[in-house]
Amino acid sequence: MNFKPLLVAAALTFSALGASAHAESYTGPVAVTVAIPIPPGLTRGKIEGLFKQQAPAYAAIPTLKQKYFTINEETHRAGGIYLWVNAEAARAFYNDAWKARVKAAYGADAELTWFDAPVIIQGKAGMNP
Repeated sequence: MNFKPLLVAAALTFSALGASAHAESYTGPVAVTVAIPIPPGLTRGKIEGLFKQQAPAYAAIPTLKQKYFTINEETHRAGGIYLWVNAEAARAFYNDAWKARVKAAYGADAELTWFDAPVIIQGKAGMNP
């Protein structure tokens, strides 16, 4: 099966509408990708160390279903893929204080992309990397 056109269309639609406009018509889980430019001098090892330090705090968020910490060395961005119980929970997390902390820590704004996640599965491989 080729899901690429469907995924691209969904991403473009949701990004264009924005999370606040979309929340009224969809109340289920949402996935949010976060990408932040990696500051010069911050190595992959340091980033992975920061991720490991931050993991317990994210695990304690009651409205966060899953989080994948991500690094893209090709685009020089790090961040995550988040699965939230709904858009309201995600908006509460990505508030102005969060945006200010990101900017202060990394010297740049985070880029967020929002998706509805009406169907969620776990593959046969499970959650172990």
